[in-house]
Amino acid sequence: MVTEAERAYAAGFLDGEGSFYINLYFRPRRGHWQKVAKVCVSQNDPRPLEWLIERWGGQLRRARHVKLSTGIYWQYQLPARKATRLVEDVLPFLLVKREVAENFLAFESYRPQSRKLSDDDLSHLYELVNRSHILNGRPAAVCVNHWVKGVPI
Repeated sequence: MVTEAERAYAAGFLDGEGSFYINLYFRPRRGHWQKVAKVCVSQNDPRPLEWLIERWGGQLRRARHVKLSTGIYWQYQLPARKATRLVEDVLPFLLVKREVAENFLAFESYRPQSRKLSDDDLSHLYELVNRSHILNGRPAAVCVNHWVKGVPI
């Protein structure tokens, strides 16, 4: 059980260092769209990331960056369903990224009627992705495949 103090600490950490990532990808071989949602944090010191893993799960990987003095940083990733629990736990304590986290939850909780997304489903999810990009200060639709009647262009 995660304590209220731990949830508040995680919220502060994610407010400053976290990323609530959502996107849509077309899988040509499978012929359908795929939703992708995850929480990510990059850090030079792995200890806070290990702390997150102990409480909410996830993966930690070592990465390289040429501009860092050490050249090494650590990246934490927590995929969609597990990330939903983390986001719900920290949401009451978030200040800076509250809207981004709420948008993340709206995206992840959206369940279409079938595995194959309809044009209405795609439109709704696309709006959530664009909103996420705008809330994060990025241009809308930069990272999203575009489509016409369910077919990518």
